[in-house]
Amino acid sequence: MPAFLDMLGASAAVRGALPMLQKICQSGPQISMAHIASRLAKLKWVYFILVISTAGPWLIQAYLCRIGQPFAPGGLAPSVMIGLFLVIYAINWVSTGGIMLFGGAAQGKLIPAKLRGRLMAVSSAVGACAAMAIMVLLLPRWLNGGETARYDLIFLTTGIAFILGGIPVIFYRET
Repeated sequence: MPAFLDMLGASAAVRGALPMLQKICQSGPQISMAHIASRLAKLKWVYFILVISTAGPWLIQAYLCRIGQPFAPGGLAPSVMIGLFLVIYAINWVSTGGIMLFGGAAQGKLIPAKLRGRLMAVSSAVGACAAMAIMVLLLPRWLNGGETARYDLIFLTTGIAFILGGIPVIFYRET
């Protein structure tokens, strides 16, 4: 994300604000919606909507990078792209905070305590290996430097990955 902001000419203050923005946006839903999560009998569809909603910001960002062409004649001004990116980044982390809250509640409800740790370890290992393989294969082609880097493809892939990650939620069976 800092490399994208660098390409747009964002200041160091903007890049430095990303971790703070992330923590504020991620914690907000957990603080404000914990009472809702504890009262819901069924968590599946709220969790599904949150997972899928995390894809939206990155698909929009991919579209903006593709059509906005910040350095092309007639494209969006880099300052506009920076502002839109920060809004999209914030929406992503608000959704992620909700996913952490409702996902944790769903795991506690659906997965027996004896299996929870092992399943989380396996899913994290598989997900991390898949992400690293994709990164090794695709990022060198996309990040060829400067204004020609294909951030649209990076953001598109991120959005698609969130959609694919949401599909298994449809098959959860809550009792």
